[in-house]
Amino acid sequence: MRETTRAEFEAYEKKVETALFRLERSVGPDERDDFDEVASVAREHVNGRRELMELYEMKGQAQAEQGTATERDKGQERRDDANEQWDAAVAKHGEAVVEAANDILLDIETGREGLDRIEAGELSNDPRVLRADIERGLARAGELAVQGNTYMREVAEKDPELKRAIEAAEHTDEPPTEDKGNTPANVDAVSEQQRDPRPEEAERRPDEPAEQAHELASTVDATNRLQDKVTRDKEAAQRGGETTRTDPAQQHIPRLEELEREELERRERDRDDRDR
Repeated sequence: MRETTRAEFEAYEKKVETALFRLERSVGPDERDDFDEVASVAREHVNGRRELMELYEMKGQAQAEQGTATERDKGQERRDDANEQWDAAVAKHGEAVVEAANDILLDIETGREGLDRIEAGELSNDPRVLRADIERGLARAGELAVQGNTYMREVAEKDPELKRAIEAAEHTDEPPTEDKGNTPANVDAVSEQQRDPRPEEAERRPDEPAEQAHELASTVDATNRLQDKVTRDKEAAQRGGETTRTDPAQQHIPRLEELEREELERRERDRDDRDR
């Protein structure tokens, strides 16, 4: 027989007593013994159903108590496991690191549970709102891992979605690729050109005072060499007994002036070429 609840048994017992009452009113005096026998059997059957119902109740109660105890034990075991995991994580990564990661992970898990309840029809919330909350939590988790939270990275090894969030954060945190035309060397060159708008011209053309000093030194050197030559010629003429009416030194003066004039013209041509 299937399990009978107390309400079902009480309804059954009432039907049996009603039937016996009607049967008793219909029997005659000579059928009274037969009725008593039928009524006794019926009531014994009802008592047997009552005992069976009570046994089912006792069994259900015992199972409920056992289930409660089992759930209580499981709950205690889960709490013990959670405490052990927490202690192990703190010992490995540090309490501050674990607490910072756990706050974000709790928000993510709460959002995921909410989505599961929406899909199961237990909640009528907008899933897009919860999904947005989860995405924000994942982004925060990725940033925290990139900043050096080792516990977050450890948890991500078992959570593909969290792992992808960390990889995305790492990619975002990379420095931008330098443009080929804007390398550090080129940047320095540009800065140098901004400081000196005509660097090439400055290299090609020395400072004017230095140029003039160099040209003057060249002229003086050429003049000295010419003067030495005139002096040597004069001394040689005197030693050789030459008796000319014209001083040899004077004969060389036009030549000296001509050389000086050629030197000045050369310097003018050089300056014109550089200006061009």
